[in-house]
Amino acid sequence: MTQTVIFATVQSISKDLEKFSPTDFDYLIVDECHHAAANTYQKIFTYFHPKFILGLTAIPERSDGEDMLELFQNVAHKMDLKTAIERGVLVPIRCIRVKTNIDLTDVRINGIKYNSQDLESKLFIPERNQLIVDAYLRYVNGKKTVIFCASVDHAAEIAKLLRDNGVKAEAVSGRDRVEIRNKILKDYETGSTNVLCACDLLNEGWDSPHTTVLFMARPTMSKTIYMQQLGRGTRRYPGKDDLLVIDFVDNANMFNMPYSLHRVLDISKYQPMAYVLAPENKRKLDPGHAVQGRKAGSVAGCADRCRRLRNHRLVQLAEQRQGYDLAD
Repeated sequence: MTQTVIFATVQSISKDLEKFSPTDFDYLIVDECHHAAANTYQKIFTYFHPKFILGLTAIPERSDGEDMLELFQNVAHKMDLKTAIERGVLVPIRCIRVKTNIDLTDVRINGIKYNSQDLESKLFIPERNQLIVDAYLRYVNGKKTVIFCASVDHAAEIAKLLRDNGVKAEAVSGRDRVEIRNKILKDYETGSTNVLCACDLLNEGWDSPHTTVLFMARPTMSKTIYMQQLGRGTRRYPGKDDLLVIDFVDNANMFNMPYSLHRVLDISKYQPMAYVLAPENKRKLDPGHAVQGRKAGSVAGCADRCRRLRNHRLVQLAEQRQGYDLAD
C-alpha cells in the first residue's frame, strides 16, 4: 500500500488548500508549532480533519500569551534546555556579561516589544559598535560566531567594522536576494566566513551546529526571541566543547528590562566564564567552580579565556560619555 507524505511550508499549503480534500491526511506534523495560534496555521487546522496532530517546538511559550494546549491537548514528551544539557543532548553554556552605560529607560515599548526606531537610535552609535568588535577580536577571534543586532542596518555596520579589522564577517537579512543569502550562509558553513551578523532572520528555521559563540547585542523583552536565538548555538558538533554567550547589558528600568541569559534561566549567581548550564561532572571539573561569587580579577588558575578577563576594561573612553566594562 502506497502512503503519501507531503512536506510543505505553512504559507504555501494555506494558499492551496483547495487542491486537497479535508480528509486527505491521517496525520499532520507541525514543526515550530508555537506559531499554531496564528491565522495561517488556524486556517489549515480548520480545513483538514486528520486522525492525529503532532506539534513540535523548542519554544513552548508564545509571546502573545495564546495557549497552545487549546489545540494540542496532550504533552507527549517534554525536555527543557536544562535537562537536555544535563543529559548531553546539547552542549554546556558559559557566559560573559559586557556592561554598557547605554540607557534604555526612555525607549518606548509596545507590549513586550521595544520601538524599533527608538532602540536603533540608542544602540547604533560608534562606541557601542566598536565595543562589539573589540569583544570579538579580544576574546573569540576566529571562532564561529553569530552576532544578533538591533536592526538590519546595525548588522551591516557591525559586519563592515569586523571586515575592516580583518575578520571574515557578513551581514545577512531578508533584504538579500535568495541566491545571495544562500551563498552567505553556505560560506559560513564551509569556513570562508567566521561571523554572521543578523537581526531576526536567523532566529528560527536555520541551524549551524559548529557555531560556538553568540553575541546577544540586540536587547529584547521577549523570552521567546531570546530562547530562539540561544538555540542557534546549543547543538553538538565534533570538537565543540561548549557555547559561549556574550550578553551585552544595557541600563533599563523594571518596566522595560531586556532578557539576559541568567534572567531567562532564572539564575541569580553570575561568574564570568563559568558554566551557566552543564552536566554536574563538567561543573566539578570547571576551573571557576570553586570560586563562584568572586570577581574574575581574583580568580587564580582559571581557563585561558577566563584569565584574559582579569582587571581588564574592554574599552577605555575616559574623555567620552560612553563607557563600558565587564559586568560583575
